[in-house]
Parts: sequence; structure tokens; C-alpha cells
Amino acid sequence: MSSSRFLYLHLRRSGMFLLLLFGAARLAAQEGGTGRLYESDTVKIQRAVQFVGVPIVFYTPETQFGFGGGAQLFFPRQSNVYNARKSNIFLDAMYTTRKQFIMDIKPQLFFLRGDLYLEAPFQFKVFPNFFWGVGNRTPDSAREQYNMRTISLGASLLHRLAPSINFGLKFWYEDYRMLEILENGILDREEIEGWEGARLGGLGLVINLDDRDVVESPTRGAFVQFSGEFSSQAFGATYSFNKFVLDFRKYFQPVEGHVIALQFFSEANFGTVPFQRKAWLGGPEKLRGYFRGRYMDDHMFVLQAE
Repeated sequence: MSSSRFLYLHLRRSGMFLLLLFGAARLAAQEGGTGRLYESDTVKIQRAVQFVGVPIVFYTPETQFGFGGGAQLFFPRQSNVYNARKSNIFLDAMYTTRKQFIMDIKPQLFFLRGDLYLEAPFQFKVFPNFFWGVGNRTPDSAREQYNMRTISLGASLLHRLAPSINFGLKFWYEDYRMLEILENGILDREEIEGWEGARLGGLGLVINLDDRDVVESPTRGAFVQFSGEFSSQAFGATYSFNKFVLDFRKYFQPVEGHVIALQFFSEANFGTVPFQRKAWLGGPEKLRGYFRGRYMDDHMFVLQAE
């Protein structure tokens, strides 16, 4: 994305709402921020790095109140000329009143004027959470609390095949360590895969088509992405399974100033899948209003519009 809108959208997708005048910071970044342009009659010089930093205050059902800080570094000289997105590195660290700690580092880098794209996210998380069991018929009364530490990292390298099509491979690794489970609870019965923790990792593939008019705030066009992930013991995984995800989004502007957005999302898992990597319903992206993880299973299909 072409400015600190990425930071705003990341927080919005996570259900986080900034309680500050972030628009001014965003505008400053779009106009140059710390990487502003210096002009004369004959020369224009642009700094190699732009910086945006903001405090974060938020509330979500999964976290309750939280606070922290976020920052994003932009590299204007490494841009995607096809959609004006800049290479960037996003960082944040947050703590919540439910004693959850989350830290993210997300590099998104373009090479060869946008023909190559590298994404390499890293996350460290200590996250007390709730579990109701697996399936779509779990009762509310089954809720129990657990605490888990997560370390995840990955790298995806995509090549531009056509004006709107990208294809590439990915490597991913995740380490889940259970810190606390409810005695005599569902997880303590040792019947749920992942109750004792899990190490997962392997290779994957990604192909997408993206012809949205504005990537960060589209009014027309479509985004279609198919990805496959393959967890294998050859990469140190304790569970072997295959995951396939289809994400289809379509945008219409029937009246000036109004946008209709449609999304169909499907996730299918085959093999022995721990609960940490099953399809989780809810949260800010998939049927808002449901607690993320309230329902989980091997397969999920979601159709939503706004």
C-alpha cells in the first residue's frame, strides 16, 4: 500500500480502533513524512526511508482493552510501479487487560519494480483464550480457558505473471506451546489434537488475481486468491496435514460514494489437524459478531457482504 493506510487497515482488520487523530499522521506520510520531497528548479531528492509511528488503544471481545505502539517504515525507492505500493516493514507490540502480549514484524518488499514480492511475517504471542470444542454444535456452557504461547514465521515470494496475476511459493513454521489448560476440561482429556501443543511447518503455494482500483480502499474490481499449505514432519512438524484456502472478493459502486463488497471464503483441511490450525469462525474478518474461535472445524465456508 502506498502509505500508512497499511497500518490503519491492519489495526482495523484486527478489530482495533485508534483513539487519536491518526488521519493527520496518515496524510503526513502520504505527503512524504520523514521522507518528504525537497524540490528546486532542477532537482528533486527523496529520502530513502519514510517513518510513521502511532500509539494504539483498542478493545475487542477476544482481548478486552489493550494498548501498545505501532510503527511502519516505507522505502519509496522500492515500489511496485503497477499499483503504487511501497516496500515497507510494519512493527507493533501490544498488551491487553486479559494479560495477552502480541508482537508483530511484517516486511513487505518489492523488487524489480514490482515483478517480485517478498512477504516475511513474524509473530510472538502469549494469549490466554477460550475454547468450546470442535464442531458447529458446541454449547456455550462448554467454554473453558487456556493459555498458549505462539511463535510463527514465514516467507512468501511471488512473481508477477501478468498485469493482475501473481504466483509464488511460501515456507511457514509455527510453534504452539500450551502454558495452561483447565483441569478435567475438554483439552485435558487428551482427545483434541494439539492439546499438548504443536509444531507445524512446511511449504505452500499462492496464486492470486487482483484488479482492484485502489488496493487499500477499493470501490470496484476483484481479488481472488488460492493458497495451499502442507505441514510435513520433514520440516519438524508434529502433525501432517494439507490446508487449502480460497478467498474471493468483489466490489461494486452502484451509486457514487457507496460501495457494495461481497466475499466468499472457504477453508478445507485434510489430515490430522491440531485445533490451533483448524478453520476458525468469527473475529473481525469472518462473520463479525462471533468470538473468533467460537466455532472451529476442518472445513469452513463463509459468504458475507457489506
